[in-house]
Amino acid sequence: SPSRQRHRARSSTRSPSPRAVSEKHKQDGPTESELEKMTEEEQLMALMGFSGFNTTKDKTVAGNNASGANVKKQRKFRQYMNRKGGFNRLLDKQ
Repeated sequence: SPSRQRHRARSSTRSPSPRAVSEKHKQDGPTESELEKMTEEEQLMALMGFSGFNTTKDKTVAGNNASGANVKKQRKFRQYMNRKGGFNRLLDKQ
């Protein structure tokens, strides 16, 4: 019936609106006035999160020697049936 009401439990604290959340994320990066003062390289580093555009050629880098090898072990086949001495006997060690 239309007079019946549903009661829902509501929390006392409300979650922030999506608009407020997006405005918060916009403030994380540098502002436009800060970007204008920077050089083009500094702007790219700030936007992409790089600390620099240096190369690692002829430099030691920690953790670059961690590696592994995919070694495939050759299968050993043993004959179970049609062998000398019959079916029910111990298998030869190979």
